[in-house]
Amino acid sequence: MDLRCYFFKISSGTGENLNNINMKKQFLDVEGISEYLTMSKSTIYKKVAAKEIPHHKIGARTLFDIDEINIWVKSDGTLSESGEVSFMDIKSFLD
Repeated sequence: MDLRCYFFKISSGTGENLNNINMKKQFLDVEGISEYLTMSKSTIYKKVAAKEIPHHKIGARTLFDIDEINIWVKSDGTLSESGEVSFMDIKSFLD
């Protein structure tokens, strides 16, 4: 299974010990999230257009944060009215 994963590292750039200040965040593209959720790409595109799935647009690219997707799945595929994963979804995910 080839999930296209993208890793971004954020550092302060101060030359400090990078092991202590780097954060990794994992993102999948449409093909990767399609495989991860076992949904067709067309279903993913429809959900993005209807703002029914948490996603991030960077130019023409659509990326999905794995943590947000996991919370979304655990909340039965629902989003708050703002189109984002709600605080209560995150809280229940962590409990």
